[in-house]
Amino acid sequence: MSDGIQQALNYARMMNVPFVFSSNGDGFVFHNQAIGMLGRETLISIAQQVFIYKRKASFN
Repeated sequence: MSDGIQQALNYARMMNVPFVFSSNGDGFVFHNQAIGMLGRETLISIAQQVFIYKRKASFN
């Protein structure tokens, strides 16, 4: 899922943006440079997104 993250990070540096998302269609990688060296990248699969969406929908 992290293919393309380096390109996104390069653009983020040029624009002074502390975080980026990258996707290959199977999920997303969230890279946050605003926090320290640990835990910078979070992988979010499509299955996790569907679960979160359904859970939120059940509360509405």
